[in-house]
Amino acid sequence: CKALKTACGAGTECATGLCRDGVCCSDLSCAPVLSWVGVYASNETTVVNGVAAIGQADVIVSGTARAYTFDFDPTPRSAAMRAFAENGAAYVQRLDEKGAPVWGHIIGGGSFYALARATSVAVKGDDVYVVGMFSGNLDFDPGSQTAALTSSGGINLLDGYLLKLDGAGAFKWVIPIAAATSLPTLIHDVAIGPDGEPVILGTNPSSVDLDPSAQQVVLSSTQGSGFVAKYSADGALRWGRAITQTIPIKQRLSVGPAGEVIVAGGFTGTVDLDSSEGVDSRTSLGGQDAFVTKLSAGGGYVWSRTFGGEGDESAAASVDSAGNVYVTGAFTGLVKLDASEPNASGAAPPGQSVYVVKYDTGGTYLWSKTIFSPGLASGKNLLASGRAEGVVLAG
Repeated sequence: CKALKTACGAGTECATGLCRDGVCCSDLSCAPVLSWVGVYASNETTVVNGVAAIGQADVIVSGTARAYTFDFDPTPRSAAMRAFAENGAAYVQRLDEKGAPVWGHIIGGGSFYALARATSVAVKGDDVYVVGMFSGNLDFDPGSQTAALTSSGGINLLDGYLLKLDGAGAFKWVIPIAAATSLPTLIHDVAIGPDGEPVILGTNPSSVDLDPSAQQVVLSSTQGSGFVAKYSADGALRWGRAITQTIPIKQRLSVGPAGEVIVAGGFTGTVDLDSSEGVDSRTSLGGQDAFVTKLSAGGGYVWSRTFGGEGDESAAASVDSAGNVYVTGAFTGLVKLDASEPNASGAAPPGQSVYVVKYDTGGTYLWSKTIFSPGLASGKNLLASGRAEGVVLAG
Protein backbone atom coordinates (compact mmCIF):
# COMPACT_ATOMS: atom_id res chain seq x y z
CA CYS A 1 0.00 0.00 0.00
CA LYS A 2 2.70 2.51 0.96
CA ALA A 3 4.72 1.77 -2.19
CA LEU A 4 1.78 2.71 -4.40
CA LYS A 5 0.57 5.79 -2.53
CA THR A 6 1.76 9.36 -2.05
CA ALA A 7 3.31 10.24 1.30
CA CYS A 8 1.37 12.73 3.44
CA GLY A 9 1.57 14.46 6.78
CA ALA A 10 4.00 17.14 8.03
CA GLY A 11 2.32 19.78 5.88
CA THR A 12 1.67 17.58 2.83
CA GLU A 13 -2.04 17.39 2.03
CA CYS A 14 -3.88 14.60 0.23
CA ALA A 15 -6.04 15.40 -2.79
CA THR A 16 -8.60 12.95 -1.43
CA GLY A 17 -8.39 14.34 2.10
CA LEU A 18 -7.71 10.86 3.48
CA CYS A 19 -4.30 10.43 5.11
CA ARG A 20 -3.70 7.15 6.89
CA ASP A 21 -0.43 5.94 8.40
CA GLY A 22 1.56 8.51 6.44
CA VAL A 23 0.15 7.74 2.97
CA CYS A 24 -2.69 9.17 0.85
CA CYS A 25 -5.49 6.74 0.14
CA SER A 26 -7.63 7.45 -2.93
CA ASP A 27 -9.88 4.45 -2.26
CA LEU A 28 -10.48 1.89 0.46
CA SER A 29 -7.20 0.06 -0.09
CA CYS A 30 -5.74 1.62 3.05
CA ALA A 31 -8.98 1.73 5.03
CA PRO A 32 -9.52 -0.43 8.12
CA VAL A 33 -10.74 -3.97 7.43
CA LEU A 34 -13.57 -5.46 9.48
CA SER A 35 -12.21 -8.28 11.63
CA TRP A 36 -15.39 -9.70 13.15
CA VAL A 37 -18.89 -8.93 14.37
CA GLY A 38 -20.43 -10.51 17.44
CA VAL A 39 -24.13 -10.82 18.30
CA TYR A 40 -25.42 -11.51 21.81
CA ALA A 41 -28.67 -13.49 21.69
CA SER A 42 -31.33 -13.60 24.39
CA ASN A 43 -35.08 -14.08 24.61
CA GLU A 44 -35.51 -10.47 25.84
CA THR A 45 -33.40 -7.27 25.65
CA THR A 46 -29.58 -7.25 25.61
CA VAL A 47 -27.59 -4.01 25.60
CA VAL A 48 -23.82 -3.45 25.24
CA ASN A 49 -22.84 -0.35 27.22
CA GLY A 50 -19.05 -0.56 27.47
CA VAL A 51 -16.12 -1.78 25.36
CA ALA A 52 -12.40 -1.53 26.22
CA ALA A 53 -9.24 -2.99 24.70
CA ILE A 54 -7.05 -5.38 26.71
CA GLY A 55 -3.86 -7.21 25.82
CA GLN A 56 -2.66 -7.31 22.22
CA ALA A 57 -6.01 -7.60 20.46
CA ASP A 58 -8.66 -8.71 22.99
CA VAL A 59 -11.62 -6.65 24.19
CA ILE A 60 -13.68 -6.44 27.36
CA VAL A 61 -17.43 -5.99 26.83
CA SER A 62 -19.95 -5.04 29.50
CA GLY A 63 -23.67 -4.45 29.43
CA THR A 64 -27.10 -5.41 30.67
CA ALA A 65 -29.44 -8.24 29.72
CA ARG A 66 -33.04 -8.62 30.75
CA ALA A 67 -33.76 -12.21 29.86
CA TYR A 68 -34.31 -15.72 31.13
CA THR A 69 -31.58 -17.02 28.80
CA PHE A 70 -28.48 -15.34 27.41
CA ASP A 71 -25.95 -16.66 24.89
CA PHE A 72 -22.47 -15.82 26.19
CA ASP A 73 -20.83 -16.75 22.87
CA PRO A 74 -21.34 -13.94 20.31
CA THR A 75 -19.91 -16.13 17.52
CA PRO A 76 -22.13 -18.60 15.62
CA ARG A 77 -20.01 -21.57 16.73
CA SER A 78 -21.79 -22.53 19.91
CA ALA A 79 -24.45 -21.49 22.38
CA ALA A 80 -23.47 -21.04 26.01
CA MET A 81 -26.84 -20.26 27.57
CA ARG A 82 -27.17 -18.93 31.07
CA ALA A 83 -30.43 -18.43 32.94
CA PHE A 84 -31.17 -15.53 35.27
CA ALA A 85 -33.89 -13.27 36.59
CA GLU A 86 -36.33 -11.37 34.40
CA ASN A 87 -35.52 -8.08 36.14
CA GLY A 88 -32.10 -8.16 34.48
CA ALA A 89 -28.45 -8.64 35.27
CA ALA A 90 -25.14 -7.10 34.32
CA TYR A 91 -22.52 -9.02 32.37
CA VAL A 92 -18.81 -8.56 31.66
CA GLN A 93 -16.88 -10.66 29.18
CA ARG A 94 -13.47 -10.96 27.52
CA LEU A 95 -13.33 -11.76 23.80
CA ASP A 96 -10.21 -12.73 21.87
CA GLU A 97 -8.93 -11.21 18.62
CA LYS A 98 -11.42 -13.32 16.63
CA GLY A 99 -14.41 -12.45 18.82
CA ALA A 100 -14.49 -15.79 20.63
CA PRO A 101 -15.21 -15.76 24.39
CA VAL A 102 -12.26 -16.14 26.78
CA TRP A 103 -14.34 -15.78 29.93
CA GLY A 104 -17.62 -14.20 30.99
CA HIS A 105 -19.46 -13.38 34.19
CA ILE A 106 -23.03 -12.51 35.09
CA ILE A 107 -23.47 -10.01 37.92
CA GLY A 108 -26.74 -10.51 39.77
CA GLY A 109 -29.73 -12.44 38.59
CA GLY A 110 -29.74 -14.81 41.56
CA SER A 111 -33.09 -13.44 42.72
CA PHE A 112 -36.18 -12.41 40.80
CA TYR A 113 -36.38 -9.23 42.88
CA ALA A 114 -32.74 -8.14 42.53
CA LEU A 115 -31.30 -6.43 39.47
CA ALA A 116 -27.96 -5.15 38.19
CA ARG A 117 -26.85 -2.89 35.36
CA ALA A 118 -23.36 -2.40 33.87
CA THR A 119 -23.01 1.04 32.27
CA SER A 120 -19.28 1.32 31.47
CA VAL A 121 -15.93 -0.52 31.60
CA ALA A 122 -12.31 0.68 31.62
CA VAL A 123 -9.05 -1.27 31.35
CA LYS A 124 -5.43 -0.44 32.16
CA GLY A 125 -2.83 -3.17 32.00
CA ASP A 126 -4.37 -6.20 33.68
CA ASP A 127 -6.94 -4.25 35.71
CA VAL A 128 -10.60 -4.25 34.62
CA TYR A 129 -13.04 -1.80 36.26
CA VAL A 130 -16.81 -2.09 35.76
CA VAL A 131 -19.42 0.39 37.02
CA GLY A 132 -23.19 0.34 37.13
CA MET A 133 -26.18 0.14 39.44
CA PHE A 134 -27.88 -2.57 41.49
CA SER A 135 -30.72 -3.16 43.92
CA GLY A 136 -31.40 -5.91 46.41
CA ASN A 137 -28.76 -8.35 47.64
CA LEU A 138 -26.21 -9.51 45.06
CA ASP A 139 -22.99 -11.55 44.99
CA PHE A 140 -20.38 -9.77 42.84
CA ASP A 141 -17.72 -12.51 43.10
CA PRO A 142 -17.97 -14.84 40.08
CA GLY A 143 -15.71 -17.38 41.79
CA SER A 144 -16.28 -19.79 44.66
CA GLN A 145 -16.17 -17.06 47.31
CA THR A 146 -18.90 -14.54 48.12
CA ALA A 147 -18.73 -10.73 47.87
CA ALA A 148 -22.28 -9.66 48.65
CA LEU A 149 -23.61 -6.11 48.56
CA THR A 150 -27.06 -5.01 49.71
CA SER A 151 -28.49 -1.79 48.36
CA SER A 152 -29.25 0.86 50.97
CA GLY A 153 -32.96 0.85 50.18
CA GLY A 154 -33.42 -2.85 49.50
CA ILE A 155 -35.04 -3.86 46.22
CA ASN A 156 -36.74 -0.48 45.85
CA LEU A 157 -33.64 1.73 45.55
CA LEU A 158 -30.74 1.74 43.09
CA ASP A 159 -27.20 2.10 44.45
CA GLY A 160 -24.04 2.31 42.37
CA TYR A 161 -21.05 -0.03 42.40
CA LEU A 162 -17.40 -0.08 41.31
CA LEU A 163 -16.12 -3.60 40.56
CA LYS A 164 -12.51 -4.61 39.91
CA LEU A 165 -11.48 -7.80 38.10
CA ASP A 166 -8.15 -8.90 36.69
CA GLY A 167 -7.52 -9.74 33.06
CA ALA A 168 -8.34 -13.38 33.67
CA GLY A 169 -11.73 -12.45 35.11
CA ALA A 170 -10.80 -13.13 38.73
CA PHE A 171 -12.55 -11.04 41.37
CA LYS A 172 -10.44 -8.40 43.16
CA TRP A 173 -12.94 -6.21 45.04
CA VAL A 174 -16.24 -4.35 44.80
CA ILE A 175 -17.47 -1.24 46.63
CA PRO A 176 -20.94 0.31 46.84
CA ILE A 177 -21.70 3.93 45.92
CA ALA A 178 -24.70 4.23 48.19
CA ALA A 179 -27.54 6.70 48.19
CA ALA A 180 -27.65 8.65 51.46
CA THR A 181 -31.39 9.31 51.03
CA SER A 182 -34.33 7.51 49.42
CA LEU A 183 -33.36 8.65 45.90
CA PRO A 184 -31.38 6.48 43.42
CA THR A 185 -27.67 6.72 42.63
CA LEU A 186 -26.67 6.28 38.99
CA ILE A 187 -23.09 5.61 37.84
CA HIS A 188 -22.56 6.62 34.21
CA ASP A 189 -18.88 6.21 33.42
CA VAL A 190 -15.44 5.11 34.63
CA ALA A 191 -11.96 6.05 33.42
CA ILE A 192 -8.45 5.18 34.62
CA GLY A 193 -5.71 7.73 35.17
CA PRO A 194 -2.01 7.39 34.38
CA ASP A 195 -1.48 6.27 37.99
CA GLY A 196 -3.77 3.28 37.40
CA GLU A 197 -6.47 4.57 39.74
CA PRO A 198 -10.15 4.66 38.67
CA VAL A 199 -12.32 7.79 38.47
CA ILE A 200 -16.10 7.47 38.30
CA LEU A 201 -18.89 9.81 37.23
CA GLY A 202 -22.45 9.59 38.55
CA THR A 203 -25.58 11.42 39.60
CA ASN A 204 -27.93 11.49 42.55
CA PRO A 205 -30.90 13.87 42.92
CA SER A 206 -30.09 14.52 46.58
CA SER A 207 -27.01 13.04 48.29
CA VAL A 208 -24.62 10.11 48.00
CA ASP A 209 -22.08 8.39 50.27
CA LEU A 210 -18.85 7.97 48.30
CA ASP A 211 -16.74 6.31 51.01
CA PRO A 212 -16.91 2.49 51.14
CA SER A 213 -15.38 2.50 54.62
CA ALA A 214 -17.28 3.04 57.86
CA GLN A 215 -16.60 6.77 57.60
CA GLN A 216 -19.22 8.50 55.47
CA VAL A 217 -18.21 11.05 52.84
CA VAL A 218 -21.50 12.50 51.66
CA LEU A 219 -21.98 14.91 48.77
CA SER A 220 -25.30 16.74 48.89
CA SER A 221 -27.20 19.04 46.57
CA THR A 222 -30.47 20.90 46.81
CA GLN A 223 -31.14 19.95 43.17
CA GLY A 224 -30.15 17.06 40.95
CA SER A 225 -26.36 16.90 40.75
CA GLY A 226 -23.50 15.02 39.21
CA PHE A 227 -20.45 13.86 41.13
CA VAL A 228 -16.91 12.74 40.36
CA ALA A 229 -14.92 10.48 42.68
CA LYS A 230 -11.46 8.97 42.52
CA TYR A 231 -10.44 5.73 44.24
CA SER A 232 -7.14 3.97 44.88
CA ALA A 233 -6.23 0.70 43.18
CA ASP A 234 -7.41 -0.97 46.42
CA GLY A 235 -10.82 0.76 46.42
CA ALA A 236 -10.15 3.48 49.02
CA LEU A 237 -11.70 6.88 48.37
CA ARG A 238 -9.16 9.53 47.27
CA TRP A 239 -11.56 12.45 46.78
CA GLY A 240 -15.06 13.32 45.62
CA ARG A 241 -16.49 16.46 44.03
CA ALA A 242 -20.04 17.55 43.21
CA ILE A 243 -20.99 19.03 39.85
CA THR A 244 -24.31 20.63 40.66
CA GLN A 245 -27.56 21.04 38.80
CA THR A 246 -26.44 19.30 35.62
CA ILE A 247 -28.38 17.12 33.21
CA PRO A 248 -27.21 13.57 34.02
CA ILE A 249 -28.27 11.49 31.04
CA LYS A 250 -25.36 12.12 28.67
CA GLN A 251 -22.49 12.89 31.02
CA ARG A 252 -19.11 11.46 30.03
CA LEU A 253 -15.70 11.28 31.70
CA SER A 254 -12.12 11.39 30.42
CA VAL A 255 -8.75 11.41 32.22
CA GLY A 256 -5.76 13.21 30.69
CA PRO A 257 -2.02 12.48 30.60
CA ALA A 258 -1.35 14.37 33.86
CA GLY A 259 -4.30 12.79 35.65
CA GLU A 260 -6.61 15.75 34.98
CA VAL A 261 -10.30 14.87 34.86
CA ILE A 262 -12.56 16.14 32.07
CA VAL A 263 -16.35 15.98 32.52
CA ALA A 264 -18.91 16.96 29.89
CA GLY A 265 -22.68 17.13 29.97
CA GLY A 266 -25.63 19.49 29.81
CA PHE A 267 -27.34 22.04 32.06
CA THR A 268 -30.34 24.33 32.16
CA GLY A 269 -30.90 27.66 33.90
CA THR A 270 -28.10 29.06 36.07
CA VAL A 271 -25.52 26.69 37.56
CA ASP A 272 -22.31 26.85 39.59
CA LEU A 273 -19.77 24.61 37.86
CA ASP A 274 -17.02 25.22 40.44
CA SER A 275 -16.81 22.09 42.59
CA SER A 276 -14.66 23.87 45.20
CA GLU A 277 -15.62 26.66 47.61
CA GLY A 278 -15.45 29.19 44.77
CA VAL A 279 -18.20 30.14 42.33
CA ASP A 280 -18.23 29.83 38.54
CA SER A 281 -21.82 30.72 37.63
CA ARG A 282 -23.12 30.06 34.11
CA THR A 283 -26.55 30.63 32.56
CA SER A 284 -27.84 28.64 29.60
CA LEU A 285 -28.53 30.51 26.37
CA GLY A 286 -31.32 28.20 25.27
CA GLY A 287 -33.24 25.28 26.68
CA GLN A 288 -30.23 23.11 27.53
CA ASP A 289 -26.61 24.15 27.01
CA ALA A 290 -23.46 22.01 27.02
CA PHE A 291 -20.59 22.25 29.49
CA VAL A 292 -17.10 20.84 29.81
CA THR A 293 -15.26 21.06 33.15
CA LYS A 294 -11.63 20.33 33.98
CA LEU A 295 -10.50 19.16 37.42
CA SER A 296 -6.91 18.62 38.50
CA ALA A 297 -5.55 15.17 39.36
CA GLY A 298 -6.25 16.02 43.00
CA GLY A 299 -9.86 17.03 42.30
CA GLY A 300 -9.27 20.79 42.31
CA TYR A 301 -11.39 22.98 40.05
CA VAL A 302 -9.44 24.30 37.03
CA TRP A 303 -11.87 25.68 34.43
CA SER A 304 -15.23 25.23 32.70
CA ARG A 305 -16.49 26.15 29.26
CA THR A 306 -20.14 26.35 28.21
CA PHE A 307 -21.76 26.79 24.83
CA GLY A 308 -25.21 26.66 23.34
CA GLY A 309 -27.95 28.49 21.54
CA GLU A 310 -31.67 28.45 21.05
CA GLY A 311 -31.99 24.65 20.98
CA ASP A 312 -30.82 21.78 23.18
CA GLU A 313 -27.14 20.88 23.38
CA SER A 314 -25.41 17.89 24.99
CA ALA A 315 -21.76 16.92 25.24
CA ALA A 316 -19.18 14.15 25.48
CA ALA A 317 -15.44 14.87 25.82
CA SER A 318 -12.04 13.30 25.29
CA VAL A 319 -8.50 14.49 26.01
CA ASP A 320 -5.43 13.76 23.87
CA SER A 321 -1.84 12.97 24.84
CA ALA A 322 -0.96 16.70 24.92
CA GLY A 323 -3.87 17.58 27.23
CA ASN A 324 -6.04 19.19 24.53
CA VAL A 325 -9.76 18.73 25.11
CA TYR A 326 -12.27 17.76 22.41
CA VAL A 327 -16.03 18.01 22.93
CA THR A 328 -18.86 16.69 20.75
CA GLY A 329 -22.63 16.61 20.94
CA ALA A 330 -25.80 17.68 19.16
CA PHE A 331 -27.58 20.98 18.62
CA THR A 332 -30.73 22.37 17.06
CA GLY A 333 -31.26 25.87 15.73
CA LEU A 334 -28.29 28.22 16.10
CA VAL A 335 -25.40 27.44 18.44
CA LYS A 336 -22.55 29.58 19.80
CA LEU A 337 -19.39 27.47 20.08
CA ASP A 338 -16.80 30.23 20.70
CA ALA A 339 -17.47 32.27 23.84
CA SER A 340 -15.44 35.20 22.45
CA GLU A 341 -17.73 35.58 19.43
CA PRO A 342 -21.15 37.33 19.32
CA ASN A 343 -24.26 35.23 19.75
CA ALA A 344 -25.16 33.21 16.68
CA SER A 345 -27.65 34.82 14.31
CA GLY A 346 -29.21 34.23 10.90
CA ALA A 347 -31.16 31.33 9.44
CA ALA A 348 -31.02 28.16 11.52
CA PRO A 349 -30.17 24.89 9.77
CA PRO A 350 -32.96 22.30 9.71
CA GLY A 351 -32.93 19.23 11.89
CA GLN A 352 -30.46 18.25 14.62
CA SER A 353 -26.76 18.52 13.78
CA VAL A 354 -23.35 17.61 15.24
CA TYR A 355 -20.56 19.81 16.59
CA VAL A 356 -16.93 19.18 17.58
CA VAL A 357 -14.98 21.78 19.60
CA LYS A 358 -11.29 21.76 20.55
CA TYR A 359 -9.74 23.57 23.56
CA ASP A 360 -6.12 23.62 24.62
CA THR A 361 -5.03 22.47 28.06
CA GLY A 362 -5.76 25.91 29.52
CA GLY A 363 -9.29 25.98 28.13
CA THR A 364 -8.57 28.35 25.22
CA TYR A 365 -10.87 27.82 22.22
CA LEU A 366 -8.90 26.54 19.20
CA TRP A 367 -11.46 25.50 16.58
CA SER A 368 -14.89 24.01 16.01
CA LYS A 369 -16.54 22.00 13.26
CA THR A 370 -20.20 21.30 12.53
CA ILE A 371 -21.84 18.45 10.63
CA PHE A 372 -25.24 19.61 9.47
CA SER A 373 -28.15 17.24 9.08
CA PRO A 374 -31.67 17.94 7.75
CA GLY A 375 -32.87 15.06 9.89
CA LEU A 376 -31.53 13.78 13.22
CA ALA A 377 -27.80 13.49 13.98
CA SER A 378 -25.83 13.53 17.22
CA GLY A 379 -22.22 13.18 18.32
CA LYS A 380 -22.37 10.58 21.08
CA ASN A 381 -18.71 9.93 21.82
CA LEU A 382 -15.22 10.60 20.53
CA LEU A 383 -11.66 9.42 21.03
CA ALA A 384 -8.65 11.73 20.80
CA SER A 385 -5.49 9.82 19.96
CA GLY A 386 -3.04 12.73 19.97
CA ARG A 387 -1.82 11.73 16.50
CA ALA A 388 -2.04 13.89 13.37
CA GLU A 389 -5.32 12.25 12.37
CA GLY A 390 -7.11 14.12 15.20
CA VAL A 391 -10.18 12.49 16.71
CA VAL A 392 -12.49 9.60 15.95
CA LEU A 393 -16.14 10.58 16.24
CA ALA A 394 -19.15 8.26 16.71
CA GLY A 395 -22.82 9.08 16.76
